[in-house]
Amino acid sequence: MMAMVIILRVVLGVFWFWAGLSKWIYGFDAAAFLQSALANHAVLSTPYSGLLTPAIEWAGKTGISVINVVIPSMELALGVWFLSGKKIRGAALGQTGISLLFVTCGAISWNPLLVASSALLLFALVSQPFLGGRVGNVVSERGGIA
Repeated sequence: MMAMVIILRVVLGVFWFWAGLSKWIYGFDAAAFLQSALANHAVLSTPYSGLLTPAIEWAGKTGISVINVVIPSMELALGVWFLSGKKIRGAALGQTGISLLFVTCGAISWNPLLVASSALLLFALVSQPFLGGRVGNVVSERGGIA
């Protein structure tokens, strides 16, 4: 199971690192994404559209400059956390949150797979103490967890 966690961490780390880095290098504008989310009938017909639609409208009008910085920064941070092995649980939860946000806005592509990989990674991390392993923890020279 340790090998699966390491492989999954590296794959997700490269994925998120490149997603964030490419947005910084090539530029990113969330306005078109937010406009298409508002025009998407599937988004507007959801039970939570009463909450989602005003938030998307606000983000598209007044918060677009913040969104254009936050999204690439979050993606880059997720990549660094996964690749470094630090804050793995936080990175998996962050990945779940950002992927679910994208799904609720109508971007289906990779996001369900990313949510499933987060669930798999979190299960592997949580179940390790019960299976006798210590995934993601550093053992100090004295034998304790650092």
